[in-house]
Amino acid sequence: MRQQQGQSMVEFAIAAPVAMLLLWVLLALGLIVWDYADLSFAARQAAFAAARAPSDASAHSLGAQAALESGLGSRLEDVSLAVDTGGFQRSGVVSVSATGYADLGIIPIASLLPGHRIRLLATCTQAIETFRSRAP
Repeated sequence: MRQQQGQSMVEFAIAAPVAMLLLWVLLALGLIVWDYADLSFAARQAAFAAARAPSDASAHSLGAQAALESGLGSRLEDVSLAVDTGGFQRSGVVSVSATGYADLGIIPIASLLPGHRIRLLATCTQAIETFRSRAP
């Protein structure tokens, strides 16, 4: 009976760290997916707003404003947004690229590793609406 108790303790001592590591990895992946969804939503909102802008100059500012209003950057760090209007011609395309870093520092094991920030990139394109853009 005593040997079985000792064996159980050894098995637990081996399995517990592996189970905890698996738990932390799943938590990290969940945070990365959450941050990517946040960044992707901001890029979609920016492209949607920029494609409906009346001019090229306002497309950049409205895209950036829409990205900020989408709740971007709640956990993300060093977020940047690039709006490419391609000359803002009728039936053209607006392309938005959003870049940010997911910080995994809140996870105990990841905060010990160098480079615990993961770069995320989300892009979205949207057709410029012909009836909303300026006259030809």
